[in-house]
Amino acid sequence: MMIVGGLANLASTIADIEGTEACLRSHTCTEGDPLFGSNPSRVKSYGIGIPITFVVYAVSAWLKKNGDGNMAFGILWGGTMLHTYEAAHGFAVAGKGATAKPSSPAVQRFGLVLRF
Repeated sequence: MMIVGGLANLASTIADIEGTEACLRSHTCTEGDPLFGSNPSRVKSYGIGIPITFVVYAVSAWLKKNGDGNMAFGILWGGTMLHTYEAAHGFAVAGKGATAKPSSPAVQRFGLVLRF
């Protein structure tokens, strides 16, 4: 189940990055995470997001090894749900076609650094 949780988390992380990219390319949002900047490139998003995801995997593996498998699995699935939500939000906002202002509700509020 940990492998399934890890693979689902990786897929949702990639979907989240691509949803944010679609939203940024259509000029309907800005990235809210200060680590990425307001308009990060795809390379920067993957270069920061994927290593952070692997750190989460290492922490989950450590938790599992030390007998706290439920917590490890919960971290992976919680992150998967959050990434899936943000990916859907990014693609939905990208399809709206209106330019986002920094104070509008269309601005991405969560960055990858805040997710697991």
